[in-house]
Amino acid sequence: MRLLGTEVDLPRALLVGLAGLVALTLVLAGLFSTAAFGAYNPSWDGTSDLRALADEQADETVLAREVGAYREADPTETVAVVLSPTEAYSENDTDRLRSFVARGGTLVVAEDFGPHATPLLAGLGVDTRVNGTLVRDERFYYRAPALPVATNVSANHTLTRGVEEVTLNYGTVLDPGANATVPVSTSAFAHLDTNASGKLDANETVASFPVVAVEPVGEGRVVAVSDPSIVLNAMLEREGNRQFATNVAGNGTVLLDLSHTSGVPPLAAAVLVLREA
Repeated sequence: MRLLGTEVDLPRALLVGLAGLVALTLVLAGLFSTAAFGAYNPSWDGTSDLRALADEQADETVLAREVGAYREADPTETVAVVLSPTEAYSENDTDRLRSFVARGGTLVVAEDFGPHATPLLAGLGVDTRVNGTLVRDERFYYRAPALPVATNVSANHTLTRGVEEVTLNYGTVLDPGANATVPVSTSAFAHLDTNASGKLDANETVASFPVVAVEPVGEGRVVAVSDPSIVLNAMLEREGNRQFATNVAGNGTVLLDLSHTSGVPPLAAAVLVLREA
């Protein structure tokens, strides 16, 4: 076969093309993840946009595969983010995080229905807990009542400066501790879907429920968020969510804690190893 005036061996050309396609597939698989909340997942349910936002906003972004990164960070200049962990933090790991906060660090723990947030919050020494029941709002919502818009936002808190509302995506609420400050709550028309009926029932109370709670620990603070979905790629398209994430990132160092999550692809992990070295 002739192509552009050159004789081409068709079987060999097909073989080369197939080999190139396989190589490209392997490279992409090594660089990107499909895990929900994955920092290397560019799909709607990933957080690659959050990683990009941190790169733009902060002076430095640390992708921490081990909790040892907390020891090396300057607590007073660092915001660490634990996003929907898929593994439990051991007692030693939790002690490392608590020491980071006690020395002046800010630690964000975002979770809705996973089993690992409550033990972590308890180990950090805060009284705030994740409720674990789906919250709905039949009046203030985005696309569906299970995507409620939290409209009660403090205008005076640093985390909510310039934020008018925060949109949840099948999230829950918080039971804040006595010493906690609550800068974000749902509207007064929200309710907890206690029987998972998908509607407001007679035995369910309509009220405003906490979504974000800030509790002091030593010289630092723990920020509990009742729905990690607010920083998914698809949800960062909501203006309030993006501004909230921008405020959280600040302008110092952002430490994205990947130590107890899945979804770090092999080539990306290799790059992180080289950067750490």
